[in-house]
Amino acid sequence: MERAPTALELAASEATEELDKLLPGQGSLPFRISNFQSRFLVPLRQREQLFELALDACEQNTKENWELPLDSGVKINWTREVSTPWHSYLGEGASEISINPLAMGYIGSMVDVACHEGYPGHHAQHVLLEQNLNDVGDFSPEERLMLLRTQKTAVLEGAADYGIGLAFPQDKRLEFERDVLFPLAGLDTSEIELYLRVHHLVKIANAGVTKTIQAYADEKLPSVAAAVRLENDFLVASPRAVLEFVDRLGAYAAIYPLSKLTITGFLDGQAKSKIAYWKELEAVSYTHLTLPTNREV
Repeated sequence: MERAPTALELAASEATEELDKLLPGQGSLPFRISNFQSRFLVPLRQREQLFELALDACEQNTKENWELPLDSGVKINWTREVSTPWHSYLGEGASEISINPLAMGYIGSMVDVACHEGYPGHHAQHVLLEQNLNDVGDFSPEERLMLLRTQKTAVLEGAADYGIGLAFPQDKRLEFERDVLFPLAGLDTSEIELYLRVHHLVKIANAGVTKTIQAYADEKLPSVAAAVRLENDFLVASPRAVLEFVDRLGAYAAIYPLSKLTITGFLDGQAKSKIAYWKELEAVSYTHLTLPTNREV
């Protein structure tokens, strides 16, 4: 018997239907999305500047809500040796984010990556974690060593994704991209609202990949079939890259949407105001929130 679609798959299906209406025309939906987004590519020579502006804005918006006295800043390592952005916490409030400029083509990636990897994402999370350990006098190696495939790091991935929308609500993001990023990139702002809506819906569609990734990691779905499903059903622009990521990290690659869903549910149940959302998200950085293990998502 065929299994029922999960909540994330249902949301992905609804996002796909809306995208189909927003971008009518010839060709498959992935082709139409790619064709539309290609109009919003940032020139290679501008990518470093735009990302640094986005990182500064994410930092400013975060520090309006969090105190980070230990923060000593983020160093950007622009390199073609990585395929996806990668955060490394160096200790004493310092981080390095390695980024391939070729992977930062779409202007929507600037805010997403800056917030996820920087503020209020991984850099800020680790600053808060180190501050908290210093405050309680805990210098034990087991608390300061952050292993990748653990509940804690999985929760932090979801919190980093959730923090994007908290640092940049829809209206603030529209204003920042329209008034700062788009003009510097030389892009037309006449379709910016449509672009941001498409960008948002594509992320929702991407989040439905959990079960497909799990099936591929468990060798229940061959790579060709998995790639086709990722592209056609969940609008993943680079399915082969996703599968290579799964090959390296296993089903951990599926934790991003699951963790964000958990964080969203947790915060919605705890917070009653914008200030409270920031406070609860801060607490997630150094408390032990547990991901569900048996819920269909």
